[in-house]
Parts: sequence; structure tokens; C-alpha cells
Amino acid sequence: STSATPVTGNPHAVTGGAFACSFSPDGAFLFAGGNSGACINGFAVNAATGALSALPGSPFDTARSATSYAVDRTGRLFHASYQDQSVHVSTLSGGVPTPVFGAPSGLDSAVHGLLHPAGYYLLADRGNNQIGVYRISGSGSATTLAPISASPIPTGGTSIQVMVLSPDGKFLVAANGGSRNLTVFSIDSTKDQVMRLSVQPANQLGADGRITGLVCVPA
Repeated sequence: STSATPVTGNPHAVTGGAFACSFSPDGAFLFAGGNSGACINGFAVNAATGALSALPGSPFDTARSATSYAVDRTGRLFHASYQDQSVHVSTLSGGVPTPVFGAPSGLDSAVHGLLHPAGYYLLADRGNNQIGVYRISGSGSATTLAPISASPIPTGGTSIQVMVLSPDGKFLVAANGGSRNLTVFSIDSTKDQVMRLSVQPANQLGADGRITGLVCVPA
């Protein structure tokens, strides 16, 4: 319980470098990439050993940089591009993605994505210090994304890097990597509303470096 052992084949090569990565909810697949190039790397995960094996056709061409991966339980892969400021959805069959939706994001540099259980895709926009909130509609190949009326929402800090949801889904915490502080947002899905609640003073979490990881656990 207090150690970690690298799996066979670790580290695994990723075409274009791994800026972002995400497991599917069942742990069967892993998607990674986005540092450079225009592709998504897909791997099947051996549940017994943790070893990865490339999916057929991987890496998958996206014609753009692909970051902010998030996978839902119905088998949809959500991602964004900071190269052409867009958001995308693919359906998965055996882990292999098929693009079904793409649209402008209205953001500058999306770097991290989360899925909210009420049906939102959340994006951290590092370039413009804000978050994008997109309502997910439809299912399968008919899936669409549309920003809520308040989106994008400023963080009040600089260079947002990563976000995390509270276990009950009522709050979103964003880490501002440049100003080294946290911003808290409330999420009310009954009103289709996301609001900024509080912002820590700059450098609250240190005078140098960047915040690159964030975890929220039950009290």
C-alpha cells in the first residue's frame, strides 16, 4: 500500500509526447498525447498487470493538437485543441475513436479537461486565465457541445493549469499555475450555472514554481 512498481515495458513511448492523458472509467483504455503533432495515442490496459499495448491504428490522426482528454461511461472521448481553438467528441469502439463532433471553443489554450456528472465538459484555458463550460447534449454519434451562457469564466489568477471537482460535484477548484493560488467555483446544474466563489491571494501556495497537480478527497 506504500509502494509503486513500474509495469513491464514502462515507460511507454508516445508519438508527439504526452502533454495530457486519461483512462476510460472502466480502466480498459488509456489515451495520451498533445505535446506536439496532431494525433492521439490509444492503449489497451491489461487489468492484471497494468501493461499497455497500442490499440489498432494508434496513434490516431486528429489534424490538430489534442489535449484535455476525458472519457465518459457511455464510450465517448472528449478533447480540445489549442492549435485551432476547438472542442471535439469521438465515439469509441474497442477503444478506437471515431470523430462525431467539432466546433470552435472560444478559448485560447485549453490544457486540461474534466467531465461533470450533470453533463458538462469543463476546460482550463491557460492562455486567457479562464474556464470554459460546455453542456453535453445527445448521445453516441449525435453528441454535441454548447457553451453555457456565462462561459468562459475568468479565474482571477494567471495561467490556470489543472482543475478538480469536489466529490459531490458542487464545486470546481482551479489551480492557477502562474499566480500560485486556487480559485473555487460553484456548480448548480439545476440552473445551468457556474459561478466563481473565491480566489486566494497571489502566491498563497508559494513564491516560485508552478502548481501542476491537484486532488480533492472527502473530508
